[in-house]
Amino acid sequence: MRILVLSGGGMLGIYTLRVLERIEEYYRVSIYDKFDFICGTSAGGIITLGLVSEMPLKKLSEEFERIGKDIFRERGFLRGIVSPNYSNEKLKQHSKGLLGDKRVRDIRDKIFSCPSFNYTRFVPEEIGNRSFNTNHDDFFLWEVACATSAAPTFFPFYAKGEDYFVDGGVYLNNPSLHAILLAKRMGTAFSSMRVLNIGTTYKKTPITWDTAGRWGVFQWLFRRRLLDVMLSSQEQLALYEARNMLKGRFLSVNSFIEGKDARSLNMSACSDAEISRLRYLADQKFEEIISHPRRGVELRGMLEF
Repeated sequence: MRILVLSGGGMLGIYTLRVLERIEEYYRVSIYDKFDFICGTSAGGIITLGLVSEMPLKKLSEEFERIGKDIFRERGFLRGIVSPNYSNEKLKQHSKGLLGDKRVRDIRDKIFSCPSFNYTRFVPEEIGNRSFNTNHDDFFLWEVACATSAAPTFFPFYAKGEDYFVDGGVYLNNPSLHAILLAKRMGTAFSSMRVLNIGTTYKKTPITWDTAGRWGVFQWLFRRRLLDVMLSSQEQLALYEARNMLKGRFLSVNSFIEGKDARSLNMSACSDAEISRLRYLADQKFEEIISHPRRGVELRGMLEF
C-alpha cells in the first residue's frame, strides 16, 4: 500500500503543495494515481480532500493560495487573546466552494483520513471513509475540512450537531504514525507499506534556563511558544516511530528554517513574498532530494518506478 501523509501548518501548506507539484512535473505522474491512501491534518487535510476529490493539483494549489489570502489577511484588535484570530465563516464558505456537495461516502476509489478532535466527547476522531471509531459517511467533505482545521486561537470550534471539533493538529499534526497504524488495522503488513510524508517546514527554538526557567502562563503563550513545543515534539515522535517501523520504506520531505524565515514564515503567512519564499524552499528541498544518491532512490521507490 502506498500512503501519502500531509502535515498541518496553515498557509505553510503552500510548501506541501509545491513539493507535490515538483513530484508530478519531474516524474510525469499524477499524485492521485500513485497513492492508495492519503492522510492529512488541518491544512494537510484540506489538501487531502482536494486530492481525493480528483481536483487537478495545479488548480488545488491556486485555490489554496487564494482562499488562504482571503481568510488570513484580516485580524482584529486583541483577537487570539480574548477571541479566535479569525472567523470560521470564510473557512466554511471557501470549503464549500472548493469541495462542493460531495460526502465522505462518495469517495470510493481512495482511502482517506483527516484527524480531528471531538471536544464534546473529548476523544480523538479520525474522519474518513475507513474510520474504526465512528461512521462519517454523511459528512460533507467541506465539513471534514472545517473539523480538521479548526485550530485553537486561530478559529472557533467547528460545530456539527452536538459535536464540537478542533484541529487534529492538537495531537496529530504529522499523522504519519496514525496512517501507518490505520493501514495495519485494515490488514496491510508493515512490509507492504511505502509512506511519503510531506511537511510544512520546521524550526528549532532552543531555550535556556536563564530565559525560560521562571516563565508563567503569559510567557509560554506569548508568540505561541507552547504551541511550538507541542507541535515539534509530536512531529519528532511520529517521525522517529515511523522510521523505526518501516525503515527505508518511509520518507519525510521537509525543510529546516531559521533566522528571518523562522520569524516570518508562520501558519498565517500570506503575503506574496512569504508565499514565494515557501515555494523557493520547496524547490530547493526537492532538488536536494533528487540529487542525493539514497534519498532520490527512496523517492522514486515511493512512486513504484
